[in-house]
Amino acid sequence: MGEKVPYPQAFFQLQSEFALKIAKIKGIFPDDALLKYTTFYIRIGGEDWEFDPTNELWQKYILQVHNQVNPAAAAYSMYFRKFYSGLPPKAPDSCFSYEYDNNNKSVSIHFQNNFSDISSPLSAVNTPARKNELRFIFQNIKANYPETRSVIGGTWLFAYEAYRRLFPPEYIAGLKVQNRGYKGNGRWGQFIMNSGGLNQARADQFIESIKRAESEKELTNSFPYDYLETQAAINVFYRYFSV
Repeated sequence: MGEKVPYPQAFFQLQSEFALKIAKIKGIFPDDALLKYTTFYIRIGGEDWEFDPTNELWQKYILQVHNQVNPAAAAYSMYFRKFYSGLPPKAPDSCFSYEYDNNNKSVSIHFQNNFSDISSPLSAVNTPARKNELRFIFQNIKANYPETRSVIGGTWLFAYEAYRRLFPPEYIAGLKVQNRGYKGNGRWGQFIMNSGGLNQARADQFIESIKRAESEKELTNSFPYDYLETQAAINVFYRYFSV
């Protein structure tokens, strides 16, 4: 397991500029756009994933914005303090994790770089390790949530064959572009390199595109990669990973 790397402040600035531009185009309040179109709620510590505008931390953040503090700088300051609070931050053991939804009897699959190797976590040499992680996850799901019916995934990473090859063909066959994913790295992660730094070339292209955008569709098309979603029955995964 490697040491976790904090996101750069420029990563926050990208999101802020996008949110403020979409607020202008859609005619919504900047506060709402910052909540709905950035990862700021999660990054500053809103770990409930409720995206509640009355959340104490979010209200503290919005107060700074109302006091003319740059939205990206305010979010980054709160994130940075949280990142280095307590023990030195460590990357997760596994690149994959899952979240169970009791209401839908479904699981959502999440991917995060664990910085355990100098090579890309999705490189061919690391494919066996990633598949073993997924196999372990589905063993865990079968043991702890036997009532699970389906698996859901949403990320820009589906644009890469290196990511798609980790999953059952039936799951990949259902991929569709969706105008969602703004609140997490399923969309925004495409601007972060394997090292944890900003992908400057993509960031520059993105900023130029959103400056020119005159509609919500043009703004969405500013992202280098689409946000893709899919789902499949849990038994598809049990068969594929021999669980």
